[in-house]
Amino acid sequence: MGVDGLEPPELDRLVGMEVYLSTSPGIGGGIRRRLEDFVVEEILVDGSRATVSPPEDVEVGGDGSHLVCLLVKRGWDTLLIVREIAGRLGVDPKVVKTAGIKDARAVTAQHISIRGITPRQILEIRIRNAHLKPLRYSRTPISTGILLGNAFQVTIREIEIPELDVKDRINRILAELNLAGGLPNFFAYQRFGTVRPVTHVIGGHIIRGEYEEAVYALLTRDSPHEHPAAREARRRLRETMDYAEALRLFPPHLKYERAALKRLARNPRDFIGALKQLPPRLLRLFTHAYQSYLFNRFLSGRIKQIEAPHTPNPGDYLVEVDGHGLPTGRYITVTESNLREASELVKRGSARVALPLIGFRQNPSLGRQGELEAEILEEEGIKPGDFKLKEFPEASARGSLRAAFTIIKDFAVRSVDVDPQGRASATLSFTLLRGTYATTLLREIMKPKNPIDAGF
Repeated sequence: MGVDGLEPPELDRLVGMEVYLSTSPGIGGGIRRRLEDFVVEEILVDGSRATVSPPEDVEVGGDGSHLVCLLVKRGWDTLLIVREIAGRLGVDPKVVKTAGIKDARAVTAQHISIRGITPRQILEIRIRNAHLKPLRYSRTPISTGILLGNAFQVTIREIEIPELDVKDRINRILAELNLAGGLPNFFAYQRFGTVRPVTHVIGGHIIRGEYEEAVYALLTRDSPHEHPAAREARRRLRETMDYAEALRLFPPHLKYERAALKRLARNPRDFIGALKQLPPRLLRLFTHAYQSYLFNRFLSGRIKQIEAPHTPNPGDYLVEVDGHGLPTGRYITVTESNLREASELVKRGSARVALPLIGFRQNPSLGRQGELEAEILEEEGIKPGDFKLKEFPEASARGSLRAAFTIIKDFAVRSVDVDPQGRASATLSFTLLRGTYATTLLREIMKPKNPIDAGF
């Protein structure tokens, strides 16, 4: 379907985003055409905001062993820049702490802390497309727990609809989302691998004990958006299942695939051993991605089949939120007897309907939502206890709850312009709480026919 179509594209359905919440047509267009088109500035719960244009002179105060710094980067992956900074300082990367991962295809500003370092050492570092500025000393390191969220400024280019319609469509979509309880809190494309959305597929096989299938998905499942050499290597392996040959053909950048292939070249049936060649954090990523996929399917089902999906019904989970809108960890199960009280909590903004991230200690919902979840789990061949992994205990997943909808703060259409080719561009600004993806909001606004081509 075209830009105006309301049927999500194939990529969305592959990762469980089977529906849009808004029914107004999108504006189309593309993001990330330039690094400056996607700007992210981190906000901490104490109100501190990392800005991409900081003041020149900052007096370093405070006390403690952790030096808090501002990190502004362009086109850098967060984990790579942390390793680069640690290498320049001659310290273990583990003493460099962040509150969250920031997009590599963007200009981003965030707080980091480094233990046992002086401001002078920071000021002497020169890294291309990155800038560090010491801010203050702290007794505790930067961590996810002190992150409130992120402020975004995003420019959408190559919009084909008339300039006068752009702002109107955006405002109608935002009004629909706000009326429906906020933004659907889907896990976005990058959780699953945008170019090759396979992490949740591998995770599902591991959870089900299908280790051979998990390895085959890791090695042979390709994508038209991958590098041609990688696609050809995967295709050849599908045809021959010759692991020794594949080891010669797989490009060097596919280091995890190559690690598994080395094991299989020695023992072609040792699929558990092949998976054990992967870092524990990658195995956890696989199982957590599968949890996220299930959550997306649960939320899609709720939006499609339950009227007013942001309001509580008997059997639903409800998570309490603090004054910032962040979940507190406290929750209740909605029943017929407390339904009125639960509804009032949601109306006041003190609680939100939550859906399970299924794990060995997190059961599905009850009631109508529970029926939807049970259907999906049966279709997937999964039970909560399956997330406790005997062969890979480091990748086991306890589970938790996640708000089904989240608030959009300070949304504004900052400008709408027209380029020399007559196509419109729109610059938006908004703030989202931690754990919420900007691309989830942008997919509602743009409703792209092809998310890859659109820059997602």
